[in-house]
Amino acid sequence: MVNLERVKTGEREELLVAAARIESALHDPSATANAELALLFLAAGDYTRARRHAEEAAEPGVGEPEVEARGHALLGRLAEVVRDRATALSHYRAAVELDPRSWRHQLDLAAILIELDDSAAWDEAGDALSAASALAGENDAIALVRAQLMLRLHDEEGARRTLVALVNEGGDRFSAMAAGLLAGMRGRTS
Repeated sequence: MVNLERVKTGEREELLVAAARIESALHDPSATANAELALLFLAAGDYTRARRHAEEAAEPGVGEPEVEARGHALLGRLAEVVRDRATALSHYRAAVELDPRSWRHQLDLAAILIELDDSAAWDEAGDALSAASALAGENDAIALVRAQLMLRLHDEEGARRTLVALVNEGGDRFSAMAAGLLAGMRGRTS
């Protein structure tokens, strides 16, 4: 799977060329191929083509429910790119409904719910985080989103403990993100 955060500018061009070649070679791509193409085009920054392939992957009854769920998750990410939280939320909920065993879909849902200014959404986010953790164990991604929820719920001490642990023990990406959140917490209290 492509790690979108690690794709650099030159690599984006290579991904775009590769995805375009694959797309032209497949006359009638399967739902799975559409999901993979959507991910490649998303990583390459071609949101129009990414959306088209994600929509085809998410079409009901075309592929397996897991593939349809991936299509919805990708549509959710595309909606987040244009800051359309309502559409992203709708797609993430659809992804979880279709594939409730995916901790990533649960995590995507939790993350978008935390952004809402609504305590009921935060309760739902907590449930999604619990499901993600039960499916995958507590990993860096889940811990980071859990810390964000703690901040929303005004549990600053719990968030601080979680973020400090991520800074000290998390992978590079999560350590940097946790450090940024900690710095933001310090900025609010100064």
